[in-house]
Amino acid sequence: MQPKKAFGWAARDSSGVLSPFTFSRRATGEKDLTFKVLYSGICHIDLHLIRNEFESENQWASSYPLHPGHEIVGVVTEVGNKEQVLLKEN
Repeated sequence: MQPKKAFGWAARDSSGVLSPFTFSRRATGEKDLTFKVLYSGICHIDLHLIRNEFESENQWASSYPLHPGHEIVGVVTEVGNKEQVLLKEN
């Protein structure tokens, strides 16, 4: 299976500026769901990570490009052939 091209926004350094970013994702596996992200929220932890503020507290250093936004709303576009999930339309 071929990797899939994806588009998002990423911080490329600790300046806090997000810019368009194209990257590759693995193909949908047997037990995966693929979905199109419609909306993404950025929480305050994401802001700390973008600015690499945890490194100064000796917790961990951010690695760039960094894709913030783990709170998402989307639409399932593909289901792996061994995935057993209940999907509700609409």
